Amino acid sequence: GARAESYGDVVKLSEGAPLLGHGFGSWPLLTGRPDVHSYPHNALAELLVEGGLIAVGLFLVVVAVAFRGVSFARLRSDPQALCIVVLFVNAFLNAMVTEDLPGNRAMFMILGVLALFAIRPVAAARVVAPEAGRSAAEPLAAEIARRRVAPPAGQVHAVNRDA
Repeated sequence: GARAESYGDVVKLSEGAPLLGHGFGSWPLLTGRPDVHSYPHNALAELLVEGGLIAVGLFLVVVAVAFRGVSFARLRSDPQALCIVVLFVNAFLNAMVTEDLPGNRAMFMILGVLALFAIRPVAAARVVAPEAGRSAAEPLAAEIARRRVAPPAGQVHAVNRDA
């Protein structure tokens, strides 16, 4: 079918410009179609043809860096990290069978958010439960007082009325 033809085109075209590719957006013109919305239905194949091995390599490096902060222990203890990993896996698998690179911009956005988890310490993801008899705002107020900084705009903090 059409996908098998596209994958055959990917092999032929990537051999013609293996390192730098043929230029982004060139897929339809290279495959004999008019300059219309056309793509090989696989983000890695499109990266290979249009950006070459360098673009594929850069993408894989970004993915590796983004996943550097991900471990099974982190996913069990950090629901936000788990959520973003699941979103990325879904978007990546979708990108392997649909749309062109710009059409898969959600995958790249989610990859950027995932990269934040590589630099965000695990301790920052822990939720601190308030002690019995204290409001949830009191730990924030204590931290603000400890640092002697103004509270974030719009944030309400507990006030010690006994003082």
